[in-house]
Amino acid sequence: NEPLKICDGTVLGSWVDFNGHMADAYYGVVFSDAVTSFMNMIGMNAAYREKTFNTIYTLETRIVYRHECKVGQPFSVFLQLLDLDQKRVHVFCKMTDTVSNVEFAWGEQLLLHTHQDPAHGPKSSAFEALVMSTLEDIWKTHKEIAVPDWVGGRIGIRRK
Repeated sequence: NEPLKICDGTVLGSWVDFNGHMADAYYGVVFSDAVTSFMNMIGMNAAYREKTFNTIYTLETRIVYRHECKVGQPFSVFLQLLDLDQKRVHVFCKMTDTVSNVEFAWGEQLLLHTHQDPAHGPKSSAFEALVMSTLEDIWKTHKEIAVPDWVGGRIGIRRK
């Protein structure tokens, strides 16, 4: 069992900062785009969102930067489903060098299924049956994959 390959991309020139590598904010863009690709994969594409007014909101995210990326660098993003319930999914994403598999960054996200009611505003809601069935199918294989030690950690200065 392996994480899902969600998307591929290339580091754009506009993503590179004064240090000559990909700026930290753009890793967030990459992981956000990966979640959109995941939504499409589980049946929550643009047509579904327009018809149902359902979408996913990010509740929490955490990123660690492992190796710098330069302009033109091809990358792939892999997603591992860590947990789910009727309204939420917890995912781990890994951004890697497409050729060497060097890990550029890790991202952990907690996502909430949300109904964007045009009259009353957004409210959390349960996944629709078909989407939930797809998530459960993914979960059946992903729950067997080891959870990276980094997941669920906290930010802080480590003291000896």
